[in-house]
Amino acid sequence: LGEWNDIIDSSLFLVFRRTELSRGSLRVLVTGDSGIVSRLYPEGTFVVSSGLLDYIDTTLFETAADSPRRMRNLSLEREAMLIPFLASEAAHFALDHQFTAWRRATDAGSEDTAFADAVRPSPQETFEADRIAAILLESAGLNPVIYRTWLLSLENAGKATGGNFTAYLAGLPKSGDRIAALDKARDLVPDAAAEFANILECLRSGTGFSDAIDGIATLKDLYPSSPWLLRLEAIVLHREWLSTVTPAEQKLRTFFPCGNESDPAQAGFMELLNQNAGVKQTESKGPPGNAAAFSKAVAAYERIPEANRDAALSSSCATLLVRSGTEADRKLAVLMAKAAAAEEEGTSSFTARANCASVLFLSGTDTNRARTI
Repeated sequence: LGEWNDIIDSSLFLVFRRTELSRGSLRVLVTGDSGIVSRLYPEGTFVVSSGLLDYIDTTLFETAADSPRRMRNLSLEREAMLIPFLASEAAHFALDHQFTAWRRATDAGSEDTAFADAVRPSPQETFEADRIAAILLESAGLNPVIYRTWLLSLENAGKATGGNFTAYLAGLPKSGDRIAALDKARDLVPDAAAEFANILECLRSGTGFSDAIDGIATLKDLYPSSPWLLRLEAIVLHREWLSTVTPAEQKLRTFFPCGNESDPAQAGFMELLNQNAGVKQTESKGPPGNAAAFSKAVAAYERIPEANRDAALSSSCATLLVRSGTEADRKLAVLMAKAAAAEEEGTSSFTARANCASVLFLSGTDTNRARTI
């Protein structure tokens, strides 16, 4: 793959990590297929074809034939052409369209249908995903106009000198119709993108919870079954509850599956450490802080489908349950935290393992292992 390996990785980071769409494990497989293939499988495998990479390179080299200066930015040009293909798949993931389509196929008695056909979205789902894709790109810090430009390139795919789009476009609405639908929603997309930007800033700064919660409520009216929104809601409500709990009551910090995170309570934790106050695990009769906020956070985690959870998210949920004050919740928290930490082993992430240490210590289950972690 050469430089393509880094380009694919950086593109996926922008689409999935910077948007907080998912912090689960992602792996890329490149298939030797001359056709255009870009497909996300439910367990986190992203398949792209050599045909897609060849199409991008052919297009760029032909475009740059009269302007060699453009070749200085070849990596950026490749990324710009690849990202819309990934964003389209990510948008269906954000709206749970794969599962919805698969359920339609199985309900219709089509269990033997090939996976690609079984998870093919309906025309309406494609239009909805196009809007979310534009929002994902803006949330990733990119210009959403590139998505419309990409759709226009698909409109002219039959005239392209390279790339076999036949299978890729099969069953999808005409690109012209997709562009028209996206243009019709031109006022909706910026407003929704602004709400998502506000929510992401709340997650990263630990402030502005009220505005973020209002924004989530507004977006849920538009996208009621979006796992992306459910994920963001759970983390926001969890952090809102923590803002009502002093560091001394928290005892140990909770780590969340969010990038560029800051914690307004960090100074309080450092003060405890400098005072050598130590941490003692004690059984409480109920959660510290605002009990109503705690209950809302627990309920938000419960609304996230199991298939849309990752190790880091499950571990943060475990740190919430361990503070509920009930023995059943503490046992469940330990099981969740151990499973999440085991899933994280071998990766560069530490979120699940750090949270597991907290849960083991606070529950009094295994303080020695907690210290070792």
